[in-house]
Amino acid sequence: MESRRYISQFLLNSIISVLMLVSPTQCFASGDDIDDDMIAESASAEERAHRQQSEKEGRGASTTYSNSREITAVTGFYAGGIVGMDFVSNRFHKDGKDDESKKVKKSKSGFTGGIFGGYNFQIGEILVGLECLIGMKPSKSETEVEVESEKKDASLKRSYNFGIAPRIGYAVWSGGFGYIRLGTDVVGYRFNLKNKSDSKETKKNKHKCIIQTAIGIEQHFGSWFVRAECGKCFNKKAGAIDGVNVSTRSWSGSVGAGYRF
Repeated sequence: MESRRYISQFLLNSIISVLMLVSPTQCFASGDDIDDDMIAESASAEERAHRQQSEKEGRGASTTYSNSREITAVTGFYAGGIVGMDFVSNRFHKDGKDDESKKVKKSKSGFTGGIFGGYNFQIGEILVGLECLIGMKPSKSETEVEVESEKKDASLKRSYNFGIAPRIGYAVWSGGFGYIRLGTDVVGYRFNLKNKSDSKETKKNKHKCIIQTAIGIEQHFGSWFVRAECGKCFNKKAGAIDGVNVSTRSWSGSVGAGYRF
């Protein structure tokens, strides 16, 4: 009996010892699992926050990129040349007669050319500047008019023009600018009137200031650039000779190239 009691006591103590060893191990194991879950959840939350921040920054960079364009700097002096076509419309009529039915209209087209130079000042996408142009517009129109029952051959020819005008432009794409120009042209005219009966000829040279405007586009390639534009000179009385008046206006189209210094 005594030995049986000792054996039972030994087995009971062994079981208690085993339980005491196993329980902390399970607790630590459970604690490790909890810590791992917490770490994983924390890492997942951090990763989500990082991803959201990256997406936000990515969207901001994309917006900035989509809303901004590479603007070519064009500030400075420049010069160049143009060639094109000029379409002139002249009106000959008796002095003091404003009746449209009494006016003889004559149109003519011809080549035009010239050289230009100026200065650009750029503020972001806005371009402002001042430009000078010296050109040749040799278009000449001739017609027949009747003054006091005498028929005469009348002609008007432009010899040259000199103009100065401010211009303003806007960067519409990388290196490309659209612009408008408004100023004045000093134009040299040669007015001829010849009697048909006795071939007597009268000549008169005049210089007139004419309002001129133009709209165009300009593409820059480094220091070089090309341009295309359409211009207009508004109606102006060119002069009078032997009882005959003449007024003139014109349209022009040209292309050109230049260099920025």
